Amino acid sequence: MSNQEKPKFDLKSRLTSVRLAIFLFTVIALVSILGTFIPQGKEPMEYFSAYGERLGFWILKSGLANIYHSPVFILLLFLLFLNLFSCLVTQLPNFLRKWETLGSRNRLIKSGPLLTHASMILILLGALAGLVFSDSEDLNLQEGDAKPILASPFSLKLEKFRINYYDREETQVSDFLCEVSLWQGPARIEDATIKVNHPLNHQGRRIYLVSYHEVPTLVRRAVVRIIPPGQEPGEMGLTFGRREKVPGLNLDLELKKYLADFRVDLETGEFVTASMEPRNPAVYLTAYRGQEEIGKGWVFLKHPGPVPGNTLPLAIQFVGYEPVSLVNLYVKKDPGLPLIWAGFILGTIGVCLVLFRLGRKPKV
Repeated sequence: MSNQEKPKFDLKSRLTSVRLAIFLFTVIALVSILGTFIPQGKEPMEYFSAYGERLGFWILKSGLANIYHSPVFILLLFLLFLNLFSCLVTQLPNFLRKWETLGSRNRLIKSGPLLTHASMILILLGALAGLVFSDSEDLNLQEGDAKPILASPFSLKLEKFRINYYDREETQVSDFLCEVSLWQGPARIEDATIKVNHPLNHQGRRIYLVSYHEVPTLVRRAVVRIIPPGQEPGEMGLTFGRREKVPGLNLDLELKKYLADFRVDLETGEFVTASMEPRNPAVYLTAYRGQEEIGKGWVFLKHPGPVPGNTLPLAIQFVGYEPVSLVNLYVKKDPGLPLIWAGFILGTIGVCLVLFRLGRKPKV
């Protein structure tokens, strides 16, 4: 009775296995689905709030909160790259041997599968390069602010933030726009406009407009209505830290403070803003006659009546304001993006050639 020899481990056949490719594609798809349902790259408190302390801690500890940059996901992409590269290297010699016997048209048509494999390899290389070597940061800017971009010699300055509307009543937003300028040292090198889904591209860096909100303790300009006894009311604008003369009266007003959501802190007794939203806007005004302070107090946008503790010498209503917007920009540098685009173009050509080949009628 002869001993049966154990089959030898064939690395080449394992790497080029279709089963391996299907397995890797399936696992990568499942991991990607998991990463879609679990928000990625958030602050720890957001996971504790959404999933509870125990499950949130497990998500953070297991790496599911940053799954696309985890060693396991990168390993899966690398194994799929090896599988596709091995298949391409295996098929290429046979294709080259038949190259001379094929006509120019057949050469092009039969190169479709090879181009498709090569395109997927380029896409995977681009994805791996992006995961390993990419860099990103958030920039929070007010109008007039400038900050450096990803430790580069360039800085980005927010010149103006605008909201465009479809209608005059300003009820339907059409666009959010950031007018920005790029600087290299003291030199202004470029002006550009960033819109939602229309990022600015600059030397491999893409700058996206993500969000904005009003600064809850600052306004560019407040508008108040002055109601003197026995006279017609009139409106005037106020800016922070600047005394403005009230027309027709021997009186100056100064805007000292602004709170978007006025509240009184019950523990400290201080006046604070309870949120970032303008739910209860209020301004604190001081009145002067010459150099003498003659009154002060809070005035509310949504509550124009008398306010306890208000010692202003005449009736004043807060009727409007021009907010200061804090814009959040996302800057990303991804060295793998050109490879991904090249892969998509090559893959499109390869798939078209494969479909053309399948659609040809065989000669009878």
